[in-house]
Amino acid sequence: MPRDSLCRDANSIRVFLVEDHEIVRASLMSMLKSVRDVTIVGEAASGREALDRIPGVGPDIVLLDYGLPDMTGAEVCRKLAEMQSATRVIILSASMDEGHICAGLMAGADAYVIKDAAVEALMETVRAAAAGESRVNPHPTDRVMSWNSRSGTQQLTPAFRRVLRLACEGRTNAEVAFDLGISKNTVKGYFSRIYAVLGVSGRTQAISVAKRRGLI
Repeated sequence: MPRDSLCRDANSIRVFLVEDHEIVRASLMSMLKSVRDVTIVGEAASGREALDRIPGVGPDIVLLDYGLPDMTGAEVCRKLAEMQSATRVIILSASMDEGHICAGLMAGADAYVIKDAAVEALMETVRAAAAGESRVNPHPTDRVMSWNSRSGTQQLTPAFRRVLRLACEGRTNAEVAFDLGISKNTVKGYFSRIYAVLGVSGRTQAISVAKRRGLI
């Protein structure tokens, strides 16, 4: 990888790309290298390769193909969450498949983007995810959001539930981080993913929904 792609502005968004199709990966890499506020820190062609490499480079964003040869994007997201990674994940897919969207969000993805989306739309999603926002681009249909609210709340990971229980006790992010032995950034990332899974926009709503559905 060219040295200049790894040595840009320290304030740029650090991106790791996971895509098994070489031509698609090369095209995305070329596009990302042209964006001034993005630094590419790595790439992988499979889920296993991504999970081996991501911890060593600490990206802000992982652009993750949903249909990898060895595992789905949702499985990679779940394993990243188990590794207590604070990296935000944007799933890339060839279609707006409702099952894929919901599986990805339930596993902890922060965003979902169609592969043929315009460069501007992809970068808008990358910057939003880096800022802690969760979104699906194009916007999800009502059916997808309904599915997410019905089934997604039943699949919070054990780590997400532990964080919610502590939040329910009134703990701050710093206190949650101390109790669980993780960083404050990891806690912040967990909350962002919890909000996406529950379909809410804040901590109070998350606690209320989780309590109502017997999740904590």
